[in-house]
Amino acid sequence: MNEAQERLVVENRGLVYFVANRLRHRAQDAGVEFEDLVATGMLGLCKAARVYDPSRGKFSTIAVVYIQHEMMKLVDRARRRPKTIPFVAPREQDESDSGHSESVWLRCEADFSGVEWRDFSRRLSEREQSLLALAWAGYTQKDIARRLGISQSYVSRMLGRLERRWNQSLQPMKRKGG
Repeated sequence: MNEAQERLVVENRGLVYFVANRLRHRAQDAGVEFEDLVATGMLGLCKAARVYDPSRGKFSTIAVVYIQHEMMKLVDRARRRPKTIPFVAPREQDESDSGHSESVWLRCEADFSGVEWRDFSRRLSEREQSLLALAWAGYTQKDIARRLGISQSYVSRMLGRLERRWNQSLQPMKRKGG
């Protein structure tokens, strides 16, 4: 993008949030996170900036159409994917077994077959359980993102967040035993 197109994107990013708020409920019903909706809308805003011709009208008019189109494609893809992926218990494996280092990201001293794991997993959303099941099955973050219809960077953030939550849930146990 050139400088003028970048300026259009920066000055009009509020349109993305405007459209995302209008489509929030549809997205939630399809299992799409608000952050993913906004990220997709930003792509639509960039596409609109690239094709915008000032002689044909206001930028905001074309931008809203492009933003909404991109967001609805994301929601439609999410509706078509399977709603549930069975929850798989984690397994112990070496990184060399699968070749995917992110598939064994959750390393700690706890016994996964114990009560603490079951309690923790019950507090996870269906989406978080699906993400972990795919990670433990050996899928890469890129493959997980494709299967769940979200970005790879969002998969990475979710895995990090889940790891922190898991480790925090273990803190009281470590103090009791130590």
